[in-house]
Amino acid sequence: MFNLKKEENLTTESFLLDSCKATPGFEFFPKKNKKINLEKLVMKLRAKNYFIEKDNSPFLVMIKTKKGETTIFSSLKIIIRDVKDQKEAKKILSELLNIINETLMQE
Repeated sequence: MFNLKKEENLTTESFLLDSCKATPGFEFFPKKNKKINLEKLVMKLRAKNYFIEKDNSPFLVMIKTKKGETTIFSSLKIIIRDVKDQKEAKKILSELLNIINETLMQE
């Protein structure tokens, strides 16, 4: 089932970390230029019971969890809000990357 190409699999190390300027949280910028089909991602997120707060495909999608609010852009810039701890933000990112990698492999 898993025929993932290891070099294409995104990890937390695939992103540059910056603290969010406007609200408590963190911004993750992909080190390599990559695009994702947000409509496909939204379907996968819904299937995994994520609450989609705003679906502005093909530009961005906002999801809400108990841990905070996350915005994912088609450029794969990811903003995780309402999180003060960097480790917690990376954990949230890691969980999302499982779904993002799954989506990217199907494109």
